[in-house]
Amino acid sequence: MLLLSAFNAAPREGHLNALHNIFSYLKTHSSCSIAFDPTLPNYDVEMIELKGWEEFYEVADEPVPSNAPEPRGQPMKMTCFVDASHSSKRVTYRSHTGIFILLNNAPVVWYSKRQNTVESSTFGPEFVALRVATELI
Repeated sequence: MLLLSAFNAAPREGHLNALHNIFSYLKTHSSCSIAFDPTLPNYDVEMIELKGWEEFYEVADEPVPSNAPEPRGQPMKMTCFVDASHSSKRVTYRSHTGIFILLNNAPVVWYSKRQNTVESSTFGPEFVALRVATELI
């Protein structure tokens, strides 16, 4: 759908055929649904590589104000995955942002969009994607 939305201004016959394919797929799979897993995720510390970063970012607990209310209900953990492809569109050299946010193990936000700027290095699109993810969170 994202690639089709790039051609809203001037769609071609092939785009209409692709749209028919998408809707026929949705019609045949109408009984499918997204499953939400409410369990608290358990991430391996080994999965997150912090080699050499401990001296810059100490592993510390988040400060909680003394007047904060007592938490109610089950604990929640938010996880955000962010990536950007550098100049994936070869005509305009614009990069693409992908963001996936989970609350516990349930997907709550998924975002995919072409960036508005053209970056000269691979670092630029990553920072643009991180900025968008921070705004979404």
